[in-house]
Amino acid sequence: MTLSLSGDDLYRLLLDLVAIPSVSFSEKENEAADFIYTRLSELEYFRRNPSFLRKLPAAKGDPLQRNAVAALVKAPSGGKKTVILTGHFDVVDAEAYGPLKSLAFSPEVLTKRIGELEISKDAQSDLASGEYL
Repeated sequence: MTLSLSGDDLYRLLLDLVAIPSVSFSEKENEAADFIYTRLSELEYFRRNPSFLRKLPAAKGDPLQRNAVAALVKAPSGGKKTVILTGHFDVVDAEAYGPLKSLAFSPEVLTKRIGELEISKDAQSDLASGEYL
């Protein structure tokens, strides 16, 4: 069973996911859920075990009918330990980026232009390091 990605593949996956403006309480949250579900369903493990991958209603009576994604990866035979990962994929709005808010879901472009904003000395140092996206 291989669930690994190369560094380049992981980077591209991150960019593709961040490009979805899945702002909290918006219909775009389902676009992110669909993206995650689709990408996981392409993995050999879930092609062999489709019942281990599901989209579920996030909340009963949700007017936006948003979905959550649940996936189970069993340990190789004989394994007795389970790891549970949980998270969310909705995001706050992009207002904090001020005049650059239209770039909030384009991290490579935003990274190049974020220096245009008034930012703290610590943030300037981080920006100059190039060690983030």
